[in-house]
Amino acid sequence: MRGELRCKMQKRFLSLIFLFIPIFSWPQESKPIVRFIPFEAHGISAEEIHFIESLIQSYVSETGEVRFQADDTPADYIISGSIYLELKGRVFTLEVRNTQTNETIKSVTVHRTTGDLVLKARSLVENNFRIPVQTAKESSSRTEPEMPERLSEKNITGTWRGEAEIEIIRLSPGGKGAAFFFSGSNIDLIYTITNNILTINAESIRWEMQLFSGGTRLKGTKTAEGTISNSLWVRSNR
Repeated sequence: MRGELRCKMQKRFLSLIFLFIPIFSWPQESKPIVRFIPFEAHGISAEEIHFIESLIQSYVSETGEVRFQADDTPADYIISGSIYLELKGRVFTLEVRNTQTNETIKSVTVHRTTGDLVLKARSLVENNFRIPVQTAKESSSRTEPEMPERLSEKNITGTWRGEAEIEIIRLSPGGKGAAFFFSGSNIDLIYTITNNILTINAESIRWEMQLFSGGTRLKGTKTAEGTISNSLWVRSNR
């Protein structure tokens, strides 16, 4: 009797195991793993190099669903580069290595100012970093759009960077701010927050932005002289 009961319990236990095996055996959704190696720099301030790194990483994340890896765990892609200040300008080297195929895509460009580099950064990433079409389609089919965060004067107050000809944009409490150009000039800004949209006005320029990435990114559109373009600002430590 006791042996029969033990046998029944073992069968029930085994049936539970086989019930759960398919659940744990399902393949996990794979995301391309990207290892980002800090850029080498010469003649460039630590803040400037950090800003460019953040901008490049942000554009990489927008090319598809990827996962950044900081340690030595094997990655699908390894991104590295350098920025050197020379007489002719900022020499920017960007390298992307596909560890699966061992293919390396490298570009070397020269930029007169940091603003020019910022302006070209997105196209450089799009030309160098390409996720296979199938992976990108699978990712987009299962990835929901990133939801914007709640805007307030408190979480946008500070310094931002990202516009081509503008060195920094400073937003202050009370709906005011200022944009400082690489040329040395500056303009006053006025901003409002309505329906979780940040609207910033400056003479003939208008931005409409939303907050993302833990309060470190402002993304939206810029309207200037009747032309609408995408805009991305990255919070600066300056």
